[in-house]
Amino acid sequence: MKPRIKDGWVRLEGAFGAAEVRTLADFGPIEKLSFTKAPRLTHTVARHLSGLTSVRQLWLWCDVTRGALKHVLAIPGLVTLDVLCLRGRGNPPSFRTARSLDTFRCPHGSTARDLLAISESRTLRELGVQNVTLTPEAIDTLIAMPTGELMLDVRRAGLRLRLTPAYG
Repeated sequence: MKPRIKDGWVRLEGAFGAAEVRTLADFGPIEKLSFTKAPRLTHTVARHLSGLTSVRQLWLWCDVTRGALKHVLAIPGLVTLDVLCLRGRGNPPSFRTARSLDTFRCPHGSTARDLLAISESRTLRELGVQNVTLTPEAIDTLIAMPTGELMLDVRRAGLRLRLTPAYG
């Protein structure tokens, strides 16, 4: 399916592959991009996101592998990222590559290891995850993040912390 514009969003809906992702580069800088009703976003398809000029807000309403997330985080200008569900084995990618990422939300599939990788971000101000089993190490690491708002839904019990800069 070819990308289309609706309500200010550039949208890819349904099954798509590398060819459709490559056509997104024709849009130039994209304010809002969404992948919906889509199969799992894999490394093989996501690596073609490197052709994008920039995307400010990305809504991945599909399963995303950790290998694909590495390519997503490398998109220039990415400020807000919503991922429906992280899937797959392996190490999570470093969030240091997402140099402008301000908000990351992922309601399903995040692990304590993912939280450790997320905490490497130097720009993240808002984090939303749900149903994550937190380890003491993950809690310590998240609390030590420089600044922002940490939103966690732990075993369906809401927990909200506001963080202040650790360096003063």
